[in-house]
Amino acid sequence: MKFNWKLEDKSVCYKRLKMWWDEHDAFGSNHIPYNSVPNRVFTVSVDLEDGEVDLYSVAIIITDTDICWVGWITSNPFCKETKYKVGALKYLYNIISIVMKSQGFESIVSHAKLSGLMNALENSGFELVEPQTNFYIKNL
Repeated sequence: MKFNWKLEDKSVCYKRLKMWWDEHDAFGSNHIPYNSVPNRVFTVSVDLEDGEVDLYSVAIIITDTDICWVGWITSNPFCKETKYKVGALKYLYNIISIVMKSQGFESIVSHAKLSGLMNALENSGFELVEPQTNFYIKNL
């Protein structure tokens, strides 16, 4: 499967994220407020016969240090064909790592509690540094 990626500003993707969150019933139907969503949202997609389909979006939270955070990993609940998603998140994590390193960040951290997300992190070079809280870090 050939994946595409894009780096979006929240002004472009917030409406889509809200639709996905609603469908997932994420956050108890309380959306993350617009002003709380970071301006860096990476999205991975795939080209199908019907056109391009977004698969996952991952917000990246930057800090005033050389560490950035993975936030709000969201999958497209309307894409029912899971075969299209296989490998997409690993691909996106690798792209995020390259881009964030090019922007001067030295490490990226994440917290995950779902086994699929944990596997994608580990398969992308993240190390589980705190098993009690499923806290991961990757040196860029």
